[in-house]
Amino acid sequence: GPGIQSISALCEVTGGGRGWTLIDASTTPAQLASARALKTVMAYDDYQQGAGLAPGATDNACGVAIVLELARVMARHRFRHDLKFAAWNGEEAGGPGSRAYVREAVEKREALALYFNFDSSGYDPSDRLILDVIFNDKASGIAERMEKDNRLYGLGFTLTRNVHGCFSDHKPFWAAGFCGVMTHAEQHGPAHSVNDTVDKISARYAKKNAQLGLAVLAELAGLAAGR
Repeated sequence: GPGIQSISALCEVTGGGRGWTLIDASTTPAQLASARALKTVMAYDDYQQGAGLAPGATDNACGVAIVLELARVMARHRFRHDLKFAAWNGEEAGGPGSRAYVREAVEKREALALYFNFDSSGYDPSDRLILDVIFNDKASGIAERMEKDNRLYGLGFTLTRNVHGCFSDHKPFWAAGFCGVMTHAEQHGPAHSVNDTVDKISARYAKKNAQLGLAVLAELAGLAAGR
């Protein structure tokens, strides 16, 4: 049935100037076309402001790590619905990567049940465990589910709602009418600067962010029998 079959099925689609990379570990194209899919994604670029290069550790290497880890963990199971894992480039330049994917998804009438985005996913220097859940009207039920799972699994987050209005790759999906949600750290911190280095990552915070996403996605995708 639909689901993730093997991480060995990883493939990269970067040709034609699309500006997006699809990490796709689903079963067959026919199954993918017929099933409703849940997409888990993050932007993988960063943007410098001022002199020097922005290493992009908290924005958004953490998001990359979360999505790859979710793909690794969830590949051990089979689900009733397909899961896609993807990385977009150009998020800081208006999102050409995600916009290109959305155009194709609309043209192909892709049945996308949920778009889940991880951005600025691992910055919590004071260990406050405040996580902003950013969602559109269609995803209000997902936000409620995240509140429930946060309590159920004792993750300890204080979840805020739609505090951050900044652009990220969820917005092209919203504009096309898809259900979409994003998690974002309480603060932007050192993002877009030479100070966004690996020592600024809050590993505990990033792990709990990933666990919350995992709980929601596993529930919605539905574990298939026997796995």
